[in-house]
Amino acid sequence: MSRTKGKREAGGRRSGDLYEEEKYSSGGWSGGKKALAAVLCLLAVLVLAGAGWWFLFVRAPDVKDNDRPLVNNNNPNRKPEEDGDGEQVLTGRKEDYFTFLLIGRDTAGGGNTDTLILVSYDVPNSQVNMMSIPRDTVVNVPWSVKKVNSVFNAKESSGGGMEGLKKQVAYLTGVMPDFHVIIEWKAVGEIVKAVGGVDFDVPRNMNYDDDYQNLHIHLNKGMQHLNAEQAMAMLRYRNDNGYKAGYNDTGRMNTQRDFLKAMAKEVLQLKNMTKIGEFINIFMDNVETDLKVSELTWFASKALSVDLETMQSSTLPYIDVGKYRGGDYLFPNGEEIVPLVNEQFNPYNQEITADSLQIMVRSKDGSCYVTNGELLDAKWAKPASGSAGTAGGGVTTTEPTGVVADPNAPPPGSSSGGDASAQEPDPPSDENAGQQGEGTGAAAPGATPPDTADPGTTPPDTTDPGTTPPDTADPGTTPPDTADPGTTPPDTADPTPPPPPPDQTAPEPTPPEDPVPPPDEGSPVV
Repeated sequence: MSRTKGKREAGGRRSGDLYEEEKYSSGGWSGGKKALAAVLCLLAVLVLAGAGWWFLFVRAPDVKDNDRPLVNNNNPNRKPEEDGDGEQVLTGRKEDYFTFLLIGRDTAGGGNTDTLILVSYDVPNSQVNMMSIPRDTVVNVPWSVKKVNSVFNAKESSGGGMEGLKKQVAYLTGVMPDFHVIIEWKAVGEIVKAVGGVDFDVPRNMNYDDDYQNLHIHLNKGMQHLNAEQAMAMLRYRNDNGYKAGYNDTGRMNTQRDFLKAMAKEVLQLKNMTKIGEFINIFMDNVETDLKVSELTWFASKALSVDLETMQSSTLPYIDVGKYRGGDYLFPNGEEIVPLVNEQFNPYNQEITADSLQIMVRSKDGSCYVTNGELLDAKWAKPASGSAGTAGGGVTTTEPTGVVADPNAPPPGSSSGGDASAQEPDPPSDENAGQQGEGTGAAAPGATPPDTADPGTTPPDTTDPGTTPPDTADPGTTPPDTADPGTTPPDTADPTPPPPPPDQTAPEPTPPEDPVPPPDEGSPVV
């Protein structure tokens, strides 16, 4: 018994049958095979189901009917039965070329849609481009504040809401966005925290303190690793407490756009692929979009091949007119918008033209009209004062666009009126040459434009013949080599100038038509 018991303990047999162990082992292995087979079958079913779902549902979105704004009757001023000159003919779309309207909303700032970015995605060429639309861009709407950032929160019945905003972007660019994505800015902070920070080149020193909002921003210019709190502070910054010009809304807009690009590069790093679940949760909690889950999945599968280093960043070209009708407005610069859109954002087979846009234009007297449409506020058809405007926008980086000379400004001597539209200069006119608007510090109507000779008048900063040059003892003498046209200096009793001193020879009078050259700066006047 003890021997049998010992064998049973050592060999694990239940009896002395020599084949019992083999039968037992064979039966156990057979059960394992069945379990493994069941698992494999289940996996196969799941794979086939997933593949079937992918092929049935995960595909490129169908946007073939989303054509140009003046083609698919998105123009509120065109009746459905009006075909015009063939405008209702669909132009067709480029294959797998999509556009998105990315909207940044700051709940801490009242939910304003101050960040608007038109994004194009050329899938076959793996090319993504982004164009920021300044929030102060003027648009054709019936309410008083005609800024593009006012559209989203306006009543849909008046042309507001998301669809109204997409239409206004279409009127500004000629491109109707296929989809929209609204992202709360707090989501950016959460993503930055999830990836452990983002490397970014801060465009300037930032110092701002607001105890009321408990907002304190202190960042130095240059490349640095930003944590979530620093990133959010930078994205909210407009200017220092002492107001440092040259940044403000335009600079902030460019910084926000470029930081999104830097953050996207970090998210797509291979090391962060394990955090996809966390990214999805952040996305679902803070993002609103009209994209379907299947469409998001398709775009996600294609995005892995995008090289963000080739991404082009730009700003909608504009004319900055400063204070105008009680607000700060930027008028779209149609001549520069068209080529930029055709190069980087056009999803159609036909090129965008000026006829594809519906933009506000300011006339020389300060009144406004709309290209290819009807002005929705009759008050803006009346004249108003303002500055001539400066151009901005186009391809930019994190640095502000800056103020440059208006390439469409009227030439000197034209009837610019100070309120002249930079988009449509009038031909030169001698009748109102040099007329400028109110508050610009320019010459009054009838005055001669700078650098232009006016018979009988003295150019600015030029010594008037017959008057006493500074630091000159003899009040009656005329500077050498300067013609005296015979004018009488102010407050001078004797209209006839005294003869020159014995050691000087009176110069011959010069006809009034010749301009008087100014004395060399810094040289003494005798």
